[in-house]
Amino acid sequence: MTAGTVAGLLLMITALLVWYLRRRACIRRVGSVHSRLRIAHSLREAGHFQQAEDAYRAMLGEHRRTTRDQGFALDAATGLYLTLLDRGDWPGAETLLREIVATYDPMSPPFRMGLLHARRELAHIRLHRGEYSDAVDELRAIERESVTNVGETRAGTPFALVSSWPKH
Repeated sequence: MTAGTVAGLLLMITALLVWYLRRRACIRRVGSVHSRLRIAHSLREAGHFQQAEDAYRAMLGEHRRTTRDQGFALDAATGLYLTLLDRGDWPGAETLLREIVATYDPMSPPFRMGLLHARRELAHIRLHRGEYSDAVDELRAIERESVTNVGETRAGTPFALVSSWPKH
């Protein structure tokens, strides 16, 4: 092996290493939010509710300080809501849903189905309490907003369709 070949190999290895480190840093920067969310979801699904709750709360606290786009916050809050439900903390889950809806910034780009999902879950809680009139009114409002924002044929819309429900 000649000195030129060794130098060429070292240059190629260095270039690959730099490429790898840059890619890894980019993945860490961009993918870490989604990776952390997936880890929290996995903890919840495995029954590690306290660890999942801690992870979701940490992500929510961090996210509220760093960005105005609330899509990730809605995902983390939904995971936290499901964790609270899995633990049997219905009052805590309802309080969280009310907080999500109350603090959501409607100017957060883009339109988020997550907000409608939170409102739908609150309507379901009302149904379970026997507050049928309020629940159906809210579900109809969600249906209108869903159709307006994403159309009738989008996959996220049917969850809200209550137009066939009887009037009260």
